[in-house]
Amino acid sequence: MTATDSDDRAAIFRANLRSLLESRWLSQREAADLTGVPYKWMRRLCHDGVTRCDKRTRAGLEQIAKHFEIETDDLWRKDAVGLREPRQDRSLIRWWGTKRVQASEIVARFPKEIATYYEPFIGGGSVLYELLRSNVSVKRYRCSDICEPLIALWNLIRTDPARVEDQYRKMRSVLLNRGSDFYDEVRDRFNKTHDPCDFFFILRTCRNGYVRFNQRGQFTVGFHHKRKGAPADEVHALLQDWHRLLTINDVQFCVRDYRDVRSRSRDVLYLDPPYMLPNDTPYFGRLDFGDMWNWMDRQRGRYFLSLNGFVDGEDRRVAVPDHLFDEELQIDAGIGSLNTVGPVAVTNSLYVRCHVED
Repeated sequence: MTATDSDDRAAIFRANLRSLLESRWLSQREAADLTGVPYKWMRRLCHDGVTRCDKRTRAGLEQIAKHFEIETDDLWRKDAVGLREPRQDRSLIRWWGTKRVQASEIVARFPKEIATYYEPFIGGGSVLYELLRSNVSVKRYRCSDICEPLIALWNLIRTDPARVEDQYRKMRSVLLNRGSDFYDEVRDRFNKTHDPCDFFFILRTCRNGYVRFNQRGQFTVGFHHKRKGAPADEVHALLQDWHRLLTINDVQFCVRDYRDVRSRSRDVLYLDPPYMLPNDTPYFGRLDFGDMWNWMDRQRGRYFLSLNGFVDGEDRRVAVPDHLFDEELQIDAGIGSLNTVGPVAVTNSLYVRCHVED
């Protein structure tokens, strides 16, 4: 074996072992404890790798391979245990009004450097996700919402994704056997405890990710009988991707009213408030747009505001005061059916303020 071959094998081993640890949300110390090998050796394996299995290393490497349910030889097989890529047409947190389809077009209009990115109606975070994966340089991300269990869920995804995944796997397994009765049971439990893992489960399995609370603060949306939640492995891949992005960037989530946000000249706000609907009141009630216009008028940073657009050619826009934006765009939102008969073409308005105070 040449020196180059040896270096290549060590690098492949190192990458595979790190991927295995990341796939189970394990630190090096936790992996050492679970596999029964010395911590210092696990740390050295993750840092330097190893080129082959010999008499001295065989027992430990076999313990590691057995724990992760692979063959020992797979530790040197390129991409054998690589992280699964999440589907790009899927969101982690299902949230009504998602901007997944529009996120890339919205982020493409952002400046290339941002001091603080604010998103005070974070919801499912589709625009945040696109921004985290983009080449835009952002110093810090500050995301908020008035929905306390939503913020608790985002913080759990950042700090303890293993708990989210483990609880989802268990609940989905029961759901497949019991159906809507179990969904109702979890929803009732959430309304008493506001547990973020229960919230994640009911958002994945309720009708269309629709978010609606009654006046007593209880989540009221029913079970989606045709969709019984995403497969657990798919959720695992999404959690991995989100957790990685949230830990390598300065991202904070907090419970906060949008009116408490104050931007500066080098900041950017993305605003995706609850839309104005004719016959329904989702979320925590209707937004007072007059208050919002006054708040926007006081911001010093750039902002991008998503609101109602056109549904099947019908103008459903909100009357945004002209002085609050420099440009109005219509962004394709795909095909929708809410409050309509059958699928129709939908656009959302994007109001952009480009000029800011120095």
